[in-house]
Amino acid sequence: MKQGMVFFRRIAWRARHAVDDFGWTGIAAVLLFASCAAFGYFVIRPVQAHIHTLQSDAASLRKQTRATLATEHKTLNPADQLAAFYRFFPKQDTALDWMAKLYNAAAQQNLNLEQGEYKLARDHDGKLIRYDIVLPVKGGYVQIRKFIAQAMADVPSLSLDGIAFVRQKVEETAVDAQIRFTLYLGAE
Repeated sequence: MKQGMVFFRRIAWRARHAVDDFGWTGIAAVLLFASCAAFGYFVIRPVQAHIHTLQSDAASLRKQTRATLATEHKTLNPADQLAAFYRFFPKQDTALDWMAKLYNAAAQQNLNLEQGEYKLARDHDGKLIRYDIVLPVKGGYVQIRKFIAQAMADVPSLSLDGIAFVRQKVEETAVDAQIRFTLYLGAE
């Protein structure tokens, strides 16, 4: 018991003399250094190990994906690849369903699609049908952008061909936009 008391007295004596020798700024610097070392050891090192693990996982996934794609491309000849490409497009008889999704995306953003232009066209070899769609829209810029993003997400074979914004007066919040889409469908 006496040895424990002697030990603590020595530590207290050294601490008092350390304050006298280094001053409070020196003690603060030593404590700051010790805190940084502890932070590096207990926080930064585990995070770096986790990052390294994630990087190695990502590299192995990339390697696996490349191998899978290479075997798929080797097994499919160009004619099969072209046939797979055309299978991506929904059939022509589903056009009304896709248009309903387009109108639904506009309704979600409180936009009215009143009078649009729709033009049907076939590609040269007749395997795709193209609906050229021109929609005049009036609303807020953010609403129109969200509508376009939602429409593109909901209708995978839809492409945005162009958009034109017109604002009559600078102080108006609503803009007139003319949006040009193309809906690609597979021919029957």
